Amino acid sequence: MRACSAVRSWAKYLIKRNLWQDGKTPIFPKMQQPRSIPHPITQQQVIALIEAPDINIPIGLRDRAF
Repeated sequence: MRACSAVRSWAKYLIKRNLWQDGKTPIFPKMQQPRSIPHPITQQQVIALIEAPDINIPIGLRDRAF
């Protein structure tokens, strides 16, 4: 996807500067990946994330959410 966009932009740049002999932009399909809706995490997962840091070390104490 990015490669196609980069080639399209590069071709437009060359056409603008009169460096492209043909004068036509190459045709590359504009592809988009389907986007999925994120799923919410469960209450148990939230609790596990909050309790994950080790509070016996300074960094863990810093990272712990109260």
